[in-house]
Amino acid sequence: MKRAISALLVISISLCLFPSCLKKEETVSIGSVTVGKGIYEYFLSEAEKTNPDSPSQQAEMLALRYVAVNTKFKELSLELNALEKSEASKRANNYWHLFSEYYTGRGISKNDVYFVALSDEYLKQIIRSIYDKDGTNPLPEEAIRQNFSENFVAFKAIIELLQTTDENGNVSDISDEKLKSITKQFNQMKNSLDKGTSFEKVDAAYQAKGAENEASDTSAMLLSKTSKAFPTGTFEEIMKIGRNKAGVFTSGKYIFLVQRVGEFSDKAFYEENRDECLIALGRQALEETLDSWAQSIK
Repeated sequence: MKRAISALLVISISLCLFPSCLKKEETVSIGSVTVGKGIYEYFLSEAEKTNPDSPSQQAEMLALRYVAVNTKFKELSLELNALEKSEASKRANNYWHLFSEYYTGRGISKNDVYFVALSDEYLKQIIRSIYDKDGTNPLPEEAIRQNFSENFVAFKAIIELLQTTDENGNVSDISDEKLKSITKQFNQMKNSLDKGTSFEKVDAAYQAKGAENEASDTSAMLLSKTSKAFPTGTFEEIMKIGRNKAGVFTSGKYIFLVQRVGEFSDKAFYEENRDECLIALGRQALEETLDSWAQSIK
């Protein structure tokens, strides 16, 4: 009886992605499961990027996983809160803003993009229900903290742009002589930090000289490995610096003086990003199970 109810739920979710069930010509069959054509096209477009040799096979698995996740979410009687629904909507809007022309050309609607984003929020809730503190198989807190340490870095920084803009608005790199002078200044500031001068005092002296720095903040910042807030490679350069040590490096068109601090020095850093780390670990732990769920409904 339970198997019959589960099968019925699969059919219900796979066919009724919209308030009214999809027409036959708007669906794609994968074994005994059907999904909306736009949903399938979305997964096919993703598969073509990562697996150009056999995208159809991967797209079918992604579609099956999509249905399996939606089904499991219902079976577990889970719900999304307003913030999680908003996150799905925000992500769909961002994707649509960037790729609407491409999506439309492939027959993918904005609703299709939203339903895929919504399903990912379902998956996150499933992960929490299994691996969070009160879950059925909670992950060790130390593992979550370790993931945080590997993917986030905390630091204080003085940053200066290595470009100049003339009166006509033309941007060009600073001269080699200017670059040499700035690099020397930044290394001198690093030496001061190494000798025990506080970051705040070093920054105050830097500001007093009237340096045209791009950004300066004496409070600690947190940077994730996937962040686009700084030039590519910045995260890796900061990670090379030991905790409570200083370093100077260039990244993109900027020079950085960084004093790395402990990522747990501000408890809010971990508290505000713990869920992201939990989800990342949960996705890895659930990978094989997801494939098993997908195959079971095919």
